[in-house]
This record gives sequence, C-alpha cells and structure tokens, in this order.
Amino acid sequence: MAIIRTLSEWQRRAGDYPTVEATQSVLMAAANFFDVKEAHNNHMRDENGELQKIDKQAAMQQWQQLHDSFANNGLNVEVLPAISGMHDLVFTANPSFIVPHYRHVWCSSMAHLSRRPEVEVHQQFFTDQGFEIKHLSATDIKFEGHGDGLWHPQRLLLHAAVGQRSDLCGWQEIDDAYPELDILLYELRHQDFYHLDTALACLDEKTTLFIGDAFNDDGLELINAAFPEAIALSDFEAYQFAGNAFCADGHNVFIEQGCDSLYEKLTARGFKVHPVATQQFRLSGGSVFCLKQAY
Repeated sequence: MAIIRTLSEWQRRAGDYPTVEATQSVLMAAANFFDVKEAHNNHMRDENGELQKIDKQAAMQQWQQLHDSFANNGLNVEVLPAISGMHDLVFTANPSFIVPHYRHVWCSSMAHLSRRPEVEVHQQFFTDQGFEIKHLSATDIKFEGHGDGLWHPQRLLLHAAVGQRSDLCGWQEIDDAYPELDILLYELRHQDFYHLDTALACLDEKTTLFIGDAFNDDGLELINAAFPEAIALSDFEAYQFAGNAFCADGHNVFIEQGCDSLYEKLTARGFKVHPVATQQFRLSGGSVFCLKQAY
C-alpha cells in the first residue's frame, strides 16, 4: 500500500493491520566451515585492523547451544549442511526474504560476491518446502533479506531499512508486489549497525529493542509509535548484539548472554529470557537473529 518514511505519513498503527500467525520453524546452517576470510563490516577486524580469528571449536559449541535452545523451546529447527567455501552460510537471515502469509520467498541480492552462492542454497531449500520463489527485476539491486526486513510481530506490517546492504528499489518492488502491505522505512546511519536486524529486535506487538544511534529522528519516531513499549539499548547492550535478539512467539526471547539489566527489564514485562553465547559469531558481525531464518 505504501512506503512510509515519517510519522506524519503513517495514518494507522500496528494494531490496525491484519493479524498473521507466528512462525513455527527456523532454518539454520551448520557451522563447520564458518570463518572470517574478508571484512564485510566493522566487526570483522580487530583493533589492529586484522581479520578476526575464529575459535572453530567454540563456534561449533555456541552454534549447537543456540540450535538446542530453539528446539527445546518449541521451534522446529531445520539445518542446511555446511558447504566448503561458504564461510557465512551460517547467517541464514540474509539470503532470502520470507513472506510467510503467502508462502513466498524472495531471493536476496547480496552486496558481497562471496555470499551470492548462498542464495541458490536457500532457493533450493524453500522450493523443496513448497514455497513460491520470487526474484527482483535486476541483479544489481542490493537486497539482503531479513537482515534489513523485519515483520512486525503477528501483524501484516513490515519494518525495512536502506543503508549499506539494501537499496530502496528492492523494497519498492516488495511494496508493488503486495498492495495491501505497508512498509515502515528506516535509514540506517551507524556504520557498526549495518543491518536493521542488528539495531531493531521486534519482540511482541508493543515491544522492541532498539539502538537509538542507528536511526535518524524520523526513524525513532516511527519506532516509538509502532512499539509503545520500546526499550532503548545502552551502548554496552548494543555491542553485545542485544539488538539482534529473536522472539518468535511474543514470549520466549533468545538473546546474547551478559546483559543482566536488560534481562531483568524483559522478565518484569513477562518475557522468558534465554541467554545464549554467540561471541564467535559476533566477531563476524552477527548473533542470534542472524543465525536463523524464520518461516
């Protein structure tokens, strides 16, 4: 229906949109070949400018902990096999964009050449799952799936961002394909929070975690209008990747460990918090949300 950039343009509120079912399944990818081979974001280099060194054993253990936490709390977990040479395949949020209400999957157009083969892996998986596959009109459009596109919990409303990794024209094509859909559009402005899913974690219809420095004033106004109980993250929580948390059901929040004050706030609001360790993956710029694709 519309791409909305400012609060004055938005005549509705989240509760006015049709309800949709919560996702029940997540897609992960085995971490056997996970590594940092080139720098796609600021987190992938250390303080000396060198590529981060991954502890492969620790990464496998952390991946398994996250997998088990999902599975033990009611989610169906599917796993793509690891593929040699695809070091970032574990970050399954990026190579596809899911419209679960219609069982459509849009293939991403990744900003970095080394990640483009991941898209075909996702396309084959979702084809086998019976989804209808969609493609953007041009291959030079940057469009990184749910890295920059977040569904409002249980509502047919999309939060989307433009910035380092996704272009406006991609979201315009999504908007054209679904005339009934409104898209709240944000301009990301902080180099360290290069995807929307690193700066905005939608938990339930009224609650989100967000990093204030990642958005301009228009974006902040939209966030606070869409989520009346929004929680601003501290710098410490932001760099612990708390803005990359995941909540499928409006209750169980999977989030990086170590943010005790935030956990207390969430628990007081009725959420059940599941802290997990993703430190090795944070060295590559991703955490909980990045490591799964919900569908």
